[in-house]
Amino acid sequence: MKRAILCSVIFLIYVLAVIGCQKNDQTAKSAVNGTKDGSAQVQIGQTETYLNKEDSMIAKVNGTPITSAQVEQELSNIVAQYQNNVPPDQLQQLQPKLRTQALENLINTQLLFREADSKGIKPSSEAINTELDGIISRFPSPEAFQQQMTKVGISREQMLKDIEQQLRVNTLVKEALVGVETTITEEEVSQFYQGNSDSFQSPEKVRAQHILLKINPNDAPEIKSQKRLELAGLSGKIENGADFSKIAEEHSECPSKQQGGDLGLFERGRMAKPFEEAAFTLKVGEVSDIVETQFGYHLIKVTDRKEARTVPLEEAKDEISKYLKNSKEQQAVNSYIGTLREKADIEYVKAGT
Repeated sequence: MKRAILCSVIFLIYVLAVIGCQKNDQTAKSAVNGTKDGSAQVQIGQTETYLNKEDSMIAKVNGTPITSAQVEQELSNIVAQYQNNVPPDQLQQLQPKLRTQALENLINTQLLFREADSKGIKPSSEAINTELDGIISRFPSPEAFQQQMTKVGISREQMLKDIEQQLRVNTLVKEALVGVETTITEEEVSQFYQGNSDSFQSPEKVRAQHILLKINPNDAPEIKSQKRLELAGLSGKIENGADFSKIAEEHSECPSKQQGGDLGLFERGRMAKPFEEAAFTLKVGEVSDIVETQFGYHLIKVTDRKEARTVPLEEAKDEISKYLKNSKEQQAVNSYIGTLREKADIEYVKAGT
């Protein structure tokens, strides 16, 4: 699974996003409101029946095999992009389609690599190192970056090789987009806004911090009681003036502790039901009683609230322009990839053959 982990660490290059996660209009429109429903348009058809056992070959692209293990790795990449924006049950329902999408991604990427080879595209060492420096800068320190690479078993040489491949494809697609008209007019923006008015309804949202003490379903009653008593003690400290953020940093067992327990803005349907009910009941500045979910015991503090509203055109126009521009570019890239697929020898291998 190294490849999957690597792709979650390094930057998501634009072209791979274009050929990979093709979202429908609703996703892009929802993004204007600050949300994404994660719906995906994928190529549905015969390929779904070919996704079989791990390590078996399921396709060949100009003689180069693609295995189930590779597809599962690519699927992990796709799921990682959606998991923070799509409820787990919906994401689970999407898995068969996303797995098919993963296979098509790998086929398209293989074709782009081959085309880049045929054109002799090779990024400079300076460009590769600049990208690597940018990746490292996203970590607290170079040491932290190296620790992560060691943890997932990715060598510096492999990292540089992957960056080089991504830059090669990026250059190839930029060349393919030369001459493509992607200018967006105000009239196009206005027409999109008026034709999709329902998509610019922003639901009620709250921003909250929390402190979590984890419990497991199989924990003994006395362990659960101890956790609840511990959280009650922290609640008492907060009532007596202790800073919620500091208590979260010191005691919470959620990764959000690094941000003082801040979970950002969220709408209904994004959190566990008991957590959601408490959060949307609280006033700004209020701290909840102890709330139990499947994850454990929580203290919740609401720090902001946004009432439901219609996002005005003036506020939405920049995001609409970006979406429409990306759509035009995506269409051009898809057309380009289509020409590569027409010339390629793509074979889907049936299960058991």
